[in-house]
Amino acid sequence: MELKWKIISFLGDSNTFGKRISDKEKDRFDNIIKQMCGLKRVNNYGISGTRIAYQKNPSPKALHDEDFCMRAWQLDPESDVIVVMGGSNDYYTGDAPLGEIGDKTRSTFSGALEYLCSLLEELYPKAVKVFLTPSHCKEDYLPSTSPLKANCPEKRTLVEYVDRVIEIAKAHGFPVFDMYRNHGIDLSKPDQAKQYSYGGYHFNEVANHIIAEKLAGFLQALPDPK
Repeated sequence: MELKWKIISFLGDSNTFGKRISDKEKDRFDNIIKQMCGLKRVNNYGISGTRIAYQKNPSPKALHDEDFCMRAWQLDPESDVIVVMGGSNDYYTGDAPLGEIGDKTRSTFSGALEYLCSLLEELYPKAVKVFLTPSHCKEDYLPSTSPLKANCPEKRTLVEYVDRVIEIAKAHGFPVFDMYRNHGIDLSKPDQAKQYSYGGYHFNEVANHIIAEKLAGFLQALPDPK
């Protein structure tokens, strides 16, 4: 897909927002892609702490409960491409169960994904919709005793969320870039966490440049929309 002069909107959480990136204009992956590929505009809709699924129990910070389904209505209607990058916070701090394929309710992760995909199709029929899976993080498996799992009704691994994103997005015909397996950074490994992140959760400037290069290549390899 030719990216020059395209408008790309990015819907996501803290890694989309670029938490702890001091110079976001220079070192955040969406702006790097803009410069690399000659985009007309990028829109960043990343909010730290947010999830794809609806949160039953209110979070200490109300902003964290502005889930992706709620914010999908706010995207630039002129977007040529919409990139969705989320799921990590559903795994870490969400109280929604993973759910089953075929769920239609926003109160399960699977149902919220289904709702989000359908909503993006309805609201932005001409845009190319792309999903990014969660990537490896400091703890790909959290024991049920972890404080982060205090509100979680289930004991799940991160890869289960990864695979559910892939299955549901692809069922809607959306291309998926599997960051968990294919972007070359594994923050569950202490040496890589130190090299590429702040604290094992948030990608640093070096990682953002790698993500930009990989994602730009993925988008460019897609066919041009008809």
